[in-house]
Amino acid sequence: MKITLNNGLPMVSCSIQYQNKSCYLEHVLIDSGCAVSVFDRDQVTAIDLEPSRETRIVRMYGIGGHSECCLEMTADLLVIDQCPLTSFTFQLGTLSHTYGFDAILGIDFMIAASLVLDLKAMQAHTASARPFDRVESLE
Repeated sequence: MKITLNNGLPMVSCSIQYQNKSCYLEHVLIDSGCAVSVFDRDQVTAIDLEPSRETRIVRMYGIGGHSECCLEMTADLLVIDQCPLTSFTFQLGTLSHTYGFDAILGIDFMIAASLVLDLKAMQAHTASARPFDRVESLE
């Protein structure tokens, strides 16, 4: 993933696959200070990433202590930028209108994906892959 700085914040674009459907998110913040990854609910409706009976309502705290309710759920298999994640817990919220992000990839994603941030080359990749190498698609 190519990293760009937007107002000093590290941003990437990535694809998300869920149950053989995919969508592309253009404004994704990489945030090691965010414990749980958050996706804008409107941005992922195309891939049917919808709440289930196991979904919990939780409070997300943001800049300056501002908080809002989010839906926390776990996907059996979620693929982010062709990196498969099993039993991945994340939140659905309203990021686009409030913050201008399609998603926030938090430290949970970075650890699960063994993400390496190369800020000299402005690239993010998994530890087992060089930049631009990809894991085969699950389709």
